Amino acid sequence: MMVNSISGVRFCGTENAATAKPAGSDFLDRPGAFAKPAETKPAPASEAPKKKGSAGKKFLAALGTAVVIAAALIAGHKKDVLKVLQEADLKEAGFMKKIGHYLGEAGKWLSEKAYDPIANKITKLFSKKTQGTN
Repeated sequence: MMVNSISGVRFCGTENAATAKPAGSDFLDRPGAFAKPAETKPAPASEAPKKKGSAGKKFLAALGTAVVIAAALIAGHKKDVLKVLQEADLKEAGFMKKIGHYLGEAGKWLSEKAYDPIANKITKLFSKKTQGTN
């Protein structure tokens, strides 16, 4: 009977069979000719303290996004890109025209409730200064 040289069975008896490496494993475990050396990561000196204030950043990001969307809706309404359809046209309109209608309604509402009052106050503020200096 022939004994395979790569077999996991060892006849030495000095090592435990469960922890012993098979006979050819050193050949399989060695790094290749083009292998990169193992990178060791430096151990962190101490844990960095957790940063605070991420909720404020998320709030500002959400607020900025809302302002951009509102500005796009107002501009779409003012430039007549987002058209508000009549009731009869709305019933016959396709899906995309209905979406445009509802976005136009939102732009109209934002324009009437938010943009126009602020714009009017700013124009009154600057027009008083120019009238007083004449």
